[in-house]
Amino acid sequence: MRITNQKQLVELLAEVSVELVEEYLGKRTPSHYTGVRFATEAFLRTYNLKGSNFEETPDRVSNMWKTFFTPIKYTLTTFPLKKKGGMILIKNHECWSFCPHHLLPVKYLVKVGYVPEKLVLGLSKLARIADIMMQKMPLQEDLAEMIASRIIESIEPKGVGVVVTGEHMCMKMRGVESSHVNAVSTFMWGVFLDDVKARDEFLSL
Repeated sequence: MRITNQKQLVELLAEVSVELVEEYLGKRTPSHYTGVRFATEAFLRTYNLKGSNFEETPDRVSNMWKTFFTPIKYTLTTFPLKKKGGMILIKNHECWSFCPHHLLPVKYLVKVGYVPEKLVLGLSKLARIADIMMQKMPLQEDLAEMIASRIIESIEPKGVGVVVTGEHMCMKMRGVESSHVNAVSTFMWGVFLDDVKARDEFLSL
């Protein structure tokens, strides 16, 4: 087949199976490794990035993404509430994800609070829920509700509040190029939505 334009080339490459790519590499490797490695090599070639500094870059990038997407093993440990429960809260939990639009890093600070009904979560599980959501590469506009929903499903509390502050490289490195900008999003449910005093207490802590 004679390739005469870019469209034909793309169509031909799309037909190449993972097995043939692995055969070309001379080794059998997981499809994740193959796909990310080849994409990284193509990126480096596109921008003519060569030299000893880039020799291991495809492997390093592949391993980085594999680590990021490796499922976090966890159990949402719960305990019965023995006394009348007040607010339970963690704040300043730092976690990282990537912007789904540009694949640039985002650093989040997460604040999560809830008022228990019958069950309480292990404190570390509040942070762990946030960590798990990072692997989904969420929009920040959705993230606070995603975290709250997982807590609601687990223990059916009286209320949940989440505040997420994001430092987006896609706003600092490109676009508006604002080096000090942060984005803040919130989600309130139950008593935090209905009771102004409870909401104000949560936001002030």
